[in-house]
Parts: sequence; structure tokens; C-alpha cells
Amino acid sequence: MRSTSGMRALPDAFCNTKAELARAINDNKRGVIMDSKIKKYIEENKVCSDLIFRNWSEFVELLFECGGFVNEILWFEYVLIDKQKDSLGGGGYGDKENPEYMWAETMIYDKALGQKTLVEIKDHITSTIKSYAPHILVPCFFDINN
Repeated sequence: MRSTSGMRALPDAFCNTKAELARAINDNKRGVIMDSKIKKYIEENKVCSDLIFRNWSEFVELLFECGGFVNEILWFEYVLIDKQKDSLGGGGYGDKENPEYMWAETMIYDKALGQKTLVEIKDHITSTIKSYAPHILVPCFFDINN
């Protein structure tokens, strides 16, 4: 068990890949208990098989509200498909709502964020997005715990 800045103690087991997260959400075989609010939010709001959301701030706030935290972020760039050659990323997921756009996976990866507070995570995400402008970076929550 580990405690994060005054929050309740959390189990050491966490989901660190989308496959493990999917297993935890679907059948809980690994013993990771996904809060029902988070599970519902993910099922209703993720835009692809990874944890990418149009409103990342809303997801992070809910995650922390439920006693969770973010440990790792893999960054994607939201880009016009025909401009992908100028992107920081390559490959990724098409946007079903805007078919001319995609989320291209970048090599930008942040680790060891698990001790950060909600405010620190939101500040980190916002500053990373600003530092890569005019590219439109989007966080993918690669490793979460709740």
C-alpha cells in the first residue's frame, strides 16, 4: 500500500499498459479494483483504445477525486492526417468525429509522476502542451492507479 500526499493508502498494483487496463476494467483478473465512476467515464469518453480524452482535465480531476493518481503520460499529437509528416509523432489513431484528424504517437514520455498532486499534474500537462506549441499535444494516461 502507498499513500499519496494525504490521500488514503492505495494498493501497489496498478495498470501500466492499455492491455492490463482493459483486463482490469473488463474482468478484474489482476485484482486491480477500478472505481465504478472512473470505469464509466473511461468507457463513455475515451477516444480510442488508449486513455486519450477530449477533456483530459475532467478525467484527471475525477481520477484524483476517486483517490487515484497519474504515474506516466505518453504524449500524442492531434494533427491533420495529411500533415503528419510535419508532426512530432507517427502512427496512432484516427479521430472518428473528425476523420481528417488523428492522434499521432510521439516519443515524448513522462515517468514517475505518481507523487504529484492534482494541481501539479494539471500544471505539468499544461506546461508540456505550451512548450510544444504550435503542435497540439494530448496526454495519454499510460499508467494510472486508483
